[in-house]
Amino acid sequence: MSNSSPPELLYHYTDHAGVKGIVESGTLWATHIRRLSDESEVTYSRELLAAIADRVRQGSDGDWAAGVVCDAVKALVSSSTSPDTFVASLCEEWDNLSQWRGYGGFAIGFYRERLRSIARAQDYSLISLVYEKGEQEALLEKALWDAIPIMTGWAADRTTAPSAVEQLLLLGWGFTQATLFVKNPYFRDEREWRLARVILPGVSEARAKTRTKDGGEVPHEEVALTDVGGREAAIAEIVLGPMTRSDAEVAAVRTLLDANNLARVPIRKSVGPLRR
Repeated sequence: MSNSSPPELLYHYTDHAGVKGIVESGTLWATHIRRLSDESEVTYSRELLAAIADRVRQGSDGDWAAGVVCDAVKALVSSSTSPDTFVASLCEEWDNLSQWRGYGGFAIGFYRERLRSIARAQDYSLISLVYEKGEQEALLEKALWDAIPIMTGWAADRTTAPSAVEQLLLLGWGFTQATLFVKNPYFRDEREWRLARVILPGVSEARAKTRTKDGGEVPHEEVALTDVGGREAAIAEIVLGPMTRSDAEVAAVRTLLDANNLARVPIRKSVGPLRR
């Protein structure tokens, strides 16, 4: 994983309707991971986890606990539904061409640590994605080897251990958390961070709502952008992209911010050349 200092601000790229909805509602939508536009969001990381589990199984000398852990990975990879996971994507860069092309004409900047704190109170984690294959494999392999002594401990004390079903759910939850750090290296230029929440049945429940997109229902959760006391807000600035940086657009966004108690939030424009 990168040793560079994390950025002070993170950016969520969106269109006009998105920036209006986020500012007015004071929330960011976290979408169910299986309804994101990139189909490899789930498959890439889970297939890599499965390949590493095969190596761990072969290198564990028939250890019973290792076998159970690897079987749990197999069950997770073959599952098309669980566990439910909600994510919102952010970017390290405030003026990223691929993001402008993919998501629209606005970027909402958030104070990273303030967003982390506010989201943590809502059971969300803020994570930086890993794109280098070697780092991805090391991260996932560590998750597998760390799970083996946990499984051994459960077997040694069955009076306090979770039930067999609960053990499978806990392993699946933990491995899903690990896979959320991993994304196909092809997308490294996105420099993505994620707000993410993995639902553990019986412990945490989904707060999902639905919206209609492309003729289908898309589950999402709302992540508040202000702390419970209303003392701290996560929004730091608004950036207007190459196609939306006219003086009229600046004025419209300024009016939107002022009307929603964000008068101190600055606006800046992309420095990229305008293309029509």
